Amino acid sequence: MKHFSLNSTLTSITIKMLVVIMFPINLSATSFSGYAGIAGNLTNEPLSTREDTDVRLPMDSFLTGQLEFSNFLIVRGEISFRPENVLKTGLLSYTDTYFRINELSGTIRVNTDYFTHYLALFMGRYESIGSDIFIQRHFGIKPFNSKLTENWRGTAEPVIYPFEKYGLSYVAQPSTNFASGVYFYSYDKDDSRVINADLRFALSTYIVKTDFAFGVGVPFGDGNVGGNDQAVFAIHSIDLHYGLSSLITLGERSELFLQNGITKLSFTGKGNPPEFDDDNLSFLIEPRFLVGDNSRFTLSLFQITKDCKDESFFLHGLLGVDLMYSNSGIIFGNIDIESGAHLSAALEKQNLPFFDDFSVSELEENRENRRTAFALCPFMNISAGKGVIKTAFSFDVSTVYKGTPDLYTSFLLGYKTAF
Repeated sequence: MKHFSLNSTLTSITIKMLVVIMFPINLSATSFSGYAGIAGNLTNEPLSTREDTDVRLPMDSFLTGQLEFSNFLIVRGEISFRPENVLKTGLLSYTDTYFRINELSGTIRVNTDYFTHYLALFMGRYESIGSDIFIQRHFGIKPFNSKLTENWRGTAEPVIYPFEKYGLSYVAQPSTNFASGVYFYSYDKDDSRVINADLRFALSTYIVKTDFAFGVGVPFGDGNVGGNDQAVFAIHSIDLHYGLSSLITLGERSELFLQNGITKLSFTGKGNPPEFDDDNLSFLIEPRFLVGDNSRFTLSLFQITKDCKDESFFLHGLLGVDLMYSNSGIIFGNIDIESGAHLSAALEKQNLPFFDDFSVSELEENRENRRTAFALCPFMNISAGKGVIKTAFSFDVSTVYKGTPDLYTSFLLGYKTAF
């Protein structure tokens, strides 16, 4: 018996539609651009004794390409690879590796008298809220997301709430500084098909650059949910989410970056109160200051999700503060060098919604919840060709008073380039 697979069917339909759309286009009138990055993170994590340490070398890499046909069709693709630990098997042997298609999309662009219309069909993650990729694509501005959350998983990372798996979108742009759109997409989670609909509004001016989206996700399950086995399907809950990224220019030498989002606020009905998990709230408040011609200071107050912490080199906790200094005035011939450091303090496992549970008692559970990481992370970025070599060294000085004999140390070496 042949089994029906919705995921494989949607994948096949998406690829066929892209091929059908591309076929009549004049392939000679094309332009290509791309972006790539690779990084290794050598980490020494102390365990119970000096001889008992966990030394790992995970890697992250991505490759992005964009084809534009006759100013009418844009095809984008991005893939990422994550070897788990190349020290375990060596570079010349097979290594357990995570592979993901970050994005595969086709976008039709139509210009009219007063609007530019974008109709897109996508797989993977597409212009997710929390990433500044949407503003970059539609307004042509430089990235403005925080360096604190930078990672090597792709060009549209990190995100507050992903627009992912299978979907379509429509965006109308009446001018060069405003755009709005709707997104419909679905994915599988916990044996349910989750259908999502989102509205998006983005603005780019000299003073304010902002990207805001909100929407609803509806998980559909089988008819046995709630004890009603006669239904064809059942709605588990109604889940709300939203995200905001904004950069406000306060003057010639100061900016304020704001980011906030809730990934899931669930309503299950029957008089039940809304369900909210502490890991579903995130925020980042980051004033930025230019001192002199080349020196910058940023102060970041943050609460981030565990996924975001695990993906970033500079984040060591869920709730904390970070001070960064950088200087970009070092030049050797055609080589530009930016150097600086992050100094941070963060609660490793504590989030703001449950901060009332914070206790000073010496019970092991309370000591675990209030564990604080104090980290110093010097870094250096060196221009090389069309890209940048990025290096950073991180150590958690709090391991000294935790009683562990070794410092937690980590060294990052990576390269990003456009082509």
